[in-house]
Amino acid sequence: MGEGAFIGCESLKSIVIPDGVLSIEKDAFRDCNFPNDFKQKLISRFGDKIFG
Repeated sequence: MGEGAFIGCESLKSIVIPDGVLSIEKDAFRDCNFPNDFKQKLISRFGDKIFG
């Protein structure tokens, strides 16, 4: 998932990370209104501050 992919998406209530996603870049979910607890599957790289 690219940097800032869902920045400010206040309508997001939860996320499901599909199996093919290997990295989540910086600020991907910044300013979203959902809990930042999700199940890490095979994600090998997380960018800085993915939740803001």
